[in-house]
Amino acid sequence: MIKKFPLVKSAYSFIVLFLLSFAVFTTQNYAQVFEDRRSAGGAFDTVGVSQLSWTHNVGSGPNRALFVGISTTTQASAAPSCTPSPCPMTLPTSPLSGTSFTILSVTNNGTEMQPVISSIDVNRQVAIYQMVSPSAGANNIVVTFSPGIVTHASGNSVSFTGVSQTAPFINAAAASGTDSAPILFISGTGAAAGDIVFDALSSTPNAGYFAGGAGQTVCADPADETTCTRGRRFFFNAYDVGASSTEPASPLGTTMSWMMTTGQPWALAATIVKAAPPPTAANASISGRVLTSAGRSISKARVTLTVSSGEIFAATTNAFGFYRFENVPVGKTATIEVRSKLWQIAPRVLTVNENLENLNLIGQD
Repeated sequence: MIKKFPLVKSAYSFIVLFLLSFAVFTTQNYAQVFEDRRSAGGAFDTVGVSQLSWTHNVGSGPNRALFVGISTTTQASAAPSCTPSPCPMTLPTSPLSGTSFTILSVTNNGTEMQPVISSIDVNRQVAIYQMVSPSAGANNIVVTFSPGIVTHASGNSVSFTGVSQTAPFINAAAASGTDSAPILFISGTGAAAGDIVFDALSSTPNAGYFAGGAGQTVCADPADETTCTRGRRFFFNAYDVGASSTEPASPLGTTMSWMMTTGQPWALAATIVKAAPPPTAANASISGRVLTSAGRSISKARVTLTVSSGEIFAATTNAFGFYRFENVPVGKTATIEVRSKLWQIAPRVLTVNENLENLNLIGQD
C-alpha cells in the first residue's frame, strides 16, 4: 500500500516555505522614510534680521533629504517678560515698517535649496524648503531676508533617509488663523505607509509656548535647546515664535495640530516626505547638469561615476552642461566626480536605488 501522508506533508511544507519567503521578500522591499537628525537656529533684532544661519549634521544613510522650516514675525510682545530677567535687549512693541516677508534665499553649504511652500498671514510668514542628497556631516544652512522687516526668525531643520530622490515631497499645503489651536489637514492622495509629514508653524511672541498635537514628534527631549525644533532658546525662554514637527503620513490624510498659550495670528505649512520606492530593476539611470555657482552650464566637463561593485562610468557634459549614465547597478553606493579646468566640484557619495534625475553638480569659485 502506498503511503500518501509524506507527500501531503511535503506539499504542505513547500507551501509554508513559499509563503514565508514571500513575506520576507515583501518586508525587505518596504519603502520607509526614517528621521535622521534635528537642528534649530534663531535670530532676533529690533531693527530687522537680515540673515539666519545654523549648522545641521546630516547622517550618512542612503537616499538622504534635508527639509527646513522657516518661521518669522515682525512683532514682539507688547510687555515681554524674560527668564532669566531682565530681557537681553529692548524689544519692539509694534511691527517694523515693512509689509513684505521676502525670503531672498535659502542655501545649504552654498547651494540653493528648493522652495516647497510659503504662507504669509498679517505679520508673520512660514516657509518650507528642501534639498535631496545633502552631504553627510556638517551642513551650513543660511537664510537671507529682505532688510528691515523681520524682528524674529526661527529655523528648524530635519534630515531624513529613505527619501525619493526624484519626487521628495507631495501635497504641500498651508493654513492660517487667529486662535490658540493652529490646525492643518494634509491630503493623503498619493501617500503610502512609510511616508512622513513635515510641518512648520509661525506666530507672534504673544502666543507663548507651542505644544504639538497627538502623534507629532517635536523633539526627543523638550529640554534640549540644541536639537529641539522650537527655536525657544533663542529668545531666553520668554516665548516661542516658530516650531516644527513630524508625523507618519496616512493614505487617508493627516491632521497636524498645535496648541498655543494664547490665541494669536498664526501661519502653518506642511508637506509629505515621500519614501524612495524599493528597487524594481537591476539597473538605473543617473542624469543632471554641471553648473557654475551662478547657475550657468559648464560644458566639456568630465563626469565619472565609480560604483562600489567596481563599475566605472564616464561622460562629458554637452554645451548645456548635461550628463547621463545608463545601466547603473541599483542597491549600490557610488561616488560621482567632476573634472573641470576652471571649477572645483566636490565629489558626492550616493546610494542608487532608483533612477536619479536632476542630480546637478555645482562648481565653487
